[in-house]
Amino acid sequence: MHQKCFKEQYTLNLKKLDDKVYNECLEAKIKSQGKIPFWEEKYKKFKDLGYDIKDREDLRDKVRKWCKKRGITVNLENGENHNLTSRNNCKILLLDLESSLIEAFVWGLYDQNIKYDNVVQDWHLLCWSAKWLFDSETMADVLTVKEAEKHDDRRIAESIWKLMDEANVIIAHNGNQFDLKKFNARFIKHGLNPPESYQTVDTLLVARNSFGFTSNKLDDLCEYFGLPKKTPTNFDLWKRCFFAEKEALDEMVFYNRNDVAILEEIYIKLRPWIKGHPNLNLWNEGSVSVCPNCGGAIDFKGDYYTPLNRYDSFRCSHCGAVGRSKFTNLKKEQSKLIVR
Repeated sequence: MHQKCFKEQYTLNLKKLDDKVYNECLEAKIKSQGKIPFWEEKYKKFKDLGYDIKDREDLRDKVRKWCKKRGITVNLENGENHNLTSRNNCKILLLDLESSLIEAFVWGLYDQNIKYDNVVQDWHLLCWSAKWLFDSETMADVLTVKEAEKHDDRRIAESIWKLMDEANVIIAHNGNQFDLKKFNARFIKHGLNPPESYQTVDTLLVARNSFGFTSNKLDDLCEYFGLPKKTPTNFDLWKRCFFAEKEALDEMVFYNRNDVAILEEIYIKLRPWIKGHPNLNLWNEGSVSVCPNCGGAIDFKGDYYTPLNRYDSFRCSHCGAVGRSKFTNLKKEQSKLIVR
């Protein structure tokens, strides 16, 4: 009882965000291009000053609503990480999902071969989060208490299907093996057709195939790069969601939202190194070639050699990716001299 009164008194003493706070956040957002480290820094500052903020996502949401109410539009196109893909209409979607536990009858705890007949309640979606690359808004959907009680994820499956149906490229960590297959399983369960075709970037595969990181987990990559990490959680949260606790569902979607935010940061870090990235020239509306990875301007300089050919080499002036022209720069006479 005393703890409750203290908590209520503490909440009453917190200061509401004012125009000074909003303007400082807005100015910092423009300078930093809305990146997560900026939000973390401002959250800690204003939290220490006694302002009523739950976390950095709460601060971002409050600033976004403040801007919307005043008709303020923030243009991030002059910054380091602006959305170059806006030039060519490529819609790049980052996403993540959280799924429920599976309830089953078992005979023991060790080395069990659990048959499908033993499953009492199969898994389903709990929530999803997604955002368009460099967009300030993170979208999400989560089961209501009634839906969780019935294990009914039809509504949120349909809502993420609509976003995936719009996307040209989808980015996820372990997306090829987990998220996309899980989504597809629920789509076909609910009688949905496949979304329109899209290409994928799996940041787990990029980390695993191109680098020698000690760990390729999303949280460990964030620590390696000095980025904000995943929201701490434990197995108990999934149990509480299984039993349809409203507070647990809210915690889960918050955890899920943060995963998408840090996924974007990891993708940007890895992007120059991604071999076989969906080629953004396919959506290029300009008259010159652009970086296939980020859509930035490219500078041709030097030669790119393969075992049997030579091409003009380029480096992206924006993200730093390297690549080559489609066409050889060898003359016909030189090509004839090439033997295996």
